[in-house]
Amino acid sequence: MLEIANPIYREIIPRALTASTEAFLPVRHDAYVAADGRLLWDDLPDAFTAFWKSNAEWMLRRQPYSEAAAQLVFMAWLHRVVNGGAEIETRPAGVAAIDREYAVGSGRVDLLVRWPLPQGGVERFAAELKVRREGDGDQLDDGLAQLGEYLDRLGLDAGTLVLFDQRRTAPPIRERCSRQEQQHGGRRITVLWL
Repeated sequence: MLEIANPIYREIIPRALTASTEAFLPVRHDAYVAADGRLLWDDLPDAFTAFWKSNAEWMLRRQPYSEAAAQLVFMAWLHRVVNGGAEIETRPAGVAAIDREYAVGSGRVDLLVRWPLPQGGVERFAAELKVRREGDGDQLDDGLAQLGEYLDRLGLDAGTLVLFDQRRTAPPIRERCSRQEQQHGGRRITVLWL
């Protein structure tokens, strides 16, 4: 398995790959921060789904890395939510961060958002991104298993699974986008089909 060994490059490479997309995203950071400084993580799936329905087709066309385009758009959008706000009064103390684990060649990316709280401590939120391509079967079972392993390593009891359908035969974006809450392995999993 390939991995980015240098921690500086682990942050710089994804930021470089998503920079052109992130610059055009109309995302308001403060819309996702509660009055007490918590990240409104449970609001993000519906917000990204609405964004995806409206923008996916043109954004995917302009991505220079078509194999990873959907994942790069999601990471750019999430980065804009987590780190893109200039609203100092709504930002928690400390530095919010997105950690990424790449399973190169497997069509998946694990994300961990670390959100420092003003009163101390850090909230953590995990997401698994998978892409369904031509010839692939349904990604749900594999995604749930992979997210479950990731949540075990992190000691978390909830996570988000984002399944992008990039097949030519996929239903139109507006028809295939949905959200479902599931229990899997005793955990609450939010599943997005996009």
